[in-house]
Amino acid sequence: MQSFCCPLFVFCFVCRYIGVILMIVAIIAIFVRVGPMTADYLAGTYSGGAHEIIGILSFALTLAQPVFAFCRNGCCETDKEKKDKCHNAWHIIHMICGYGALVLALTAVGLGIMEYRLVPDWPALFIAGYVIAIGSLIVCVIAGLVVLVLRFKCKMKNTEGTPATSKVGGTDPESQKSQGSGNNNNNNAPPGSQILAWVLFVLLLVGAVLCAVAVGLDDSRG
Repeated sequence: MQSFCCPLFVFCFVCRYIGVILMIVAIIAIFVRVGPMTADYLAGTYSGGAHEIIGILSFALTLAQPVFAFCRNGCCETDKEKKDKCHNAWHIIHMICGYGALVLALTAVGLGIMEYRLVPDWPALFIAGYVIAIGSLIVCVIAGLVVLVLRFKCKMKNTEGTPATSKVGGTDPESQKSQGSGNNNNNNAPPGSQILAWVLFVLLLVGAVLCAVAVGLDDSRG
């Protein structure tokens, strides 16, 4: 519970829901502006409908994430074992949908700038922002894998070093205390990971701002 209330988690939680809300507003604005995306309309776009279809798929996966979050421990499950199984399954679904939405979104953004400019090239400022954003995400994935390995090793070390039972066959109170403390530590990321997370967030924000500015300054469509 301690890790749930940490400032980084709260900030991440708020940003995710703000992102979902902004995406809903954006998709509504798009449909209001262009109207129904019929087959004729999609065929007449610069990307042949690829940008629109990929964008909608990314939107659907993104919108599913907060919905799945409410079911991460099952639907009204009370049995701890069933809740754990549901949570483990949710982790896999969450990862597939999350990374799938991210890859599709990056693809849609790349196609979108060409759709906006009506030419198959990117402005230098957009390229800079795009490279910064993608580079940050790659670093984030690598850092995430490193954190998972470190936490797994820490968990295994604590498990191996904790006595299982006391002399009378029950759980040793000191062992319980040590195990509980170890579990709390396992819930926390390794030292420095929060700083890395903030750095990655800033880089992603810088990349997004550069891309947005590039689109705002572009006058190729008159």
